[in-house]
Amino acid sequence: MKQSSQIRWLIAAAVSCIAMSVLLQKSPEPTILGRYDSVIVLVFLAFAFWAVVCWWCALEENRFSRLVGRISPAPTFLVLLTVVSLFFILDLLSSIGRNTQLYIEHNALAITVLMIVLVAFFMLLLSAVSPRVVLIKTALLLTVTGFSIASVEIVFRWLLVDHLVPRTNREFELRVASAWNEPIATDNSSNRLRIIGLSDSFGLAGSSQNYHRLIGDKLKTWAPPYEIVNFSVAGYELQEELILLKRFGAKYDPDLVLHGIFVGNDFWGSMETTPVSFRDMPLELRIGLRGYFPRHFLIRQLFSNVRVARQDTNMRAEETNVENQSGTYSRTSFLDIERKRTAICLRSIRADDQFWKSVSGILDQIYAQSRDLGAQYVVVIHPDQFQVEPELFNELVKRYELNPNDYDLEQPQRFLRSYCTARGLPFVDLLPVFRSHEGQEGLYLLNDTHYNEHGNRLAAEQVLQLFESGVVH
Repeated sequence: MKQSSQIRWLIAAAVSCIAMSVLLQKSPEPTILGRYDSVIVLVFLAFAFWAVVCWWCALEENRFSRLVGRISPAPTFLVLLTVVSLFFILDLLSSIGRNTQLYIEHNALAITVLMIVLVAFFMLLLSAVSPRVVLIKTALLLTVTGFSIASVEIVFRWLLVDHLVPRTNREFELRVASAWNEPIATDNSSNRLRIIGLSDSFGLAGSSQNYHRLIGDKLKTWAPPYEIVNFSVAGYELQEELILLKRFGAKYDPDLVLHGIFVGNDFWGSMETTPVSFRDMPLELRIGLRGYFPRHFLIRQLFSNVRVARQDTNMRAEETNVENQSGTYSRTSFLDIERKRTAICLRSIRADDQFWKSVSGILDQIYAQSRDLGAQYVVVIHPDQFQVEPELFNELVKRYELNPNDYDLEQPQRFLRSYCTARGLPFVDLLPVFRSHEGQEGLYLLNDTHYNEHGNRLAAEQVLQLFESGVVH
């Protein structure tokens, strides 16, 4: 009995020490939320729960005795055999198809945390006087918790978030037209030729120095004069741009659709999601019944995004103190963003891949919608910074241990050039001219993904050459 008493205290102390060691993996930061990343938090919470259960069992000898008595050698052996068999089956399946293996690799942390929580729960269950009562209370607690979270999600989704793709004229005025430098009437009483500028944040960044504004200011002096109706919205991808053009393009009777495509992130969108925001925090709402699965909850995205934003704010503050310069993002966050965007240049994405066919399908719809509006369709291809600056790409290779031979940095541009050439569409590929200017003056904002004043001016000059050459009319 004395040995049993010592064991129960040792188990509780050992699990507590493991929990504390996990907690001390990160050095303190200025704020609690900035102190740990999500990995540390999840593992610590799992071990903390286990430690609480261990101490609960240790504090009363009868509980620990019940726990030991109910864990007999035979059931324990069966549990171990089941676990080993399960992993054997999963490993066998992974040799047939790699999806199972990849799932385990990508979700190793979640599986580990779940296993720890299950061990702690079964200890709690087997040490209780009445395991049935524990099960009933646990089921009731989980039901109430799940219902509460689902209720909060429904209220948040339907009443609090803003849809970035306008559905009504009023929403269009608030979301899109409010960003214009001057009101534009739908009846075109000025009889100017009209250009719809269609893009994501690249069509807005820089405000009065944005390439759309610079083009519009120049073309106002032409005969006949042009005016730009800017349909660009931050956070948009190809599918949202298509919807916006379909819903509101006809109101402005355009003569030309100037479609800016940013190769960094415009290809990865899905027709199954739509962008929304809460207090300017971008979120992705999944359309359909699957959007109500907990893994697609908006409140989950919100907490994750807030945590990331706070961590980036802390890192940026540290960099400002050390290097005396502050960009839009911290250098770490900026490099993480650029690392993800290099995926579009992977050679493993073949020219005949379904991925490119899906992109072509959306572009074909935008092209067809432009023709239905009686407008010429022109493509402007915006390069990502890592394509323009070799130093940045080399930094990514070194930091993330990438193999540069796995990447073709001109791949997305080549796809878009081929697309436009096959359909006889005018286009501007900014990558060559941006590369030729690299080293003369920076073309991108500090630790940002958008053009600075020089980059916007260079982009505007290249687009204006199409008008001057008569290719665009």
